[in-house]
Order: sequence, then structure tokens, then C-alpha cells
Amino acid sequence: MLANHILTSEQFTTIHNAKSDIYKLQRDLGEILAPKYSEQIESIIARLEHALVDVYKAEEAEEQKRYELYQKIAEDNHLDNSEWAVLGVSDFSEVPYPKATKLQINGVIHDIKEGSSWLDLWIAVNKISKMNVANDEFVNSFVSIIGIRADRQLNIIVDVCNFWRF
Repeated sequence: MLANHILTSEQFTTIHNAKSDIYKLQRDLGEILAPKYSEQIESIIARLEHALVDVYKAEEAEEQKRYELYQKIAEDNHLDNSEWAVLGVSDFSEVPYPKATKLQINGVIHDIKEGSSWLDLWIAVNKISKMNVANDEFVNSFVSIIGIRADRQLNIIVDVCNFWRF
């Protein structure tokens, strides 16, 4: 047995999902499961949770760092009408859709500058959000749609967050 083995993200996910599956199985079996087996399953789940506690803590700390980064970027850029939730983004200077010139939100197409960074996209969504409603909106994903028109190629980024309002 390796004493200082570090789990990969995939290994952690596999173990975490197996733990969840065991818990779900125990819950689904409910009353037909003999108490001694239920206790054994609870013991297995507890051991798995104990083994993963440091990973859970590290994941929570990483999530908190990400949230603080997003809050700082929002404050620095006066993005007070939207909240970033595209969790894989940490470099807001990155240009995810270099040829895109349009941003579609709720079926309405808006012009954006070609070569917009993640931050430019967030600023655009925030600005559009302010024009449309006073509610906060979550920006949680984008997809690129490339259409061909007779006169030119049309690059559109669609914000697919369906705007959760609160």
C-alpha cells in the first residue's frame, strides 16, 4: 500500500461517486435491509468520508479562492448586476472565442468586439443585464455558434445561462 499516494481528480471522483452510490443503495433498500448490513454500509461510508476529508477541505478551499477571485474582479470592474459562475475560468484575459463578434442573450443579439476576453464578455453581459432588468444574473456558460452567411462568416457566442434571477 502506498503511504503518501496523491489521488488524481479522476480517482477522487470515482471514489466520491462510489460512496454516493453506496449511500443511495442503502437508502433505496431501506426497510428490507437487515440492520446489521445497514450498519456495515454506514461504517463503509464513514470510512470513505474520513479518507476523503482532506480532499473535501482542499476542494472547499479552492472553491472559496475562486469565489474571492470572482468577487474581486467584479468589484474592480463595477460588475454589480451579474455574478460569474463559469467555474473553469481563472484567467480573465484569455480570449475563448477569438472570432466572435456577437453575443446572444435571451434571443437578442448584441455586438461585441472581436477578440473579447472572458472579462470583456462578463462586462458585456453585465451591461446588457443593466439595460434589460435590475435583477442580478449568473453568467455560467457560453457556447460558440458559427453561422455562414452569403456575405461573411457570422460568429456568435450564446450565453446559455438562462439567467437565473433572484
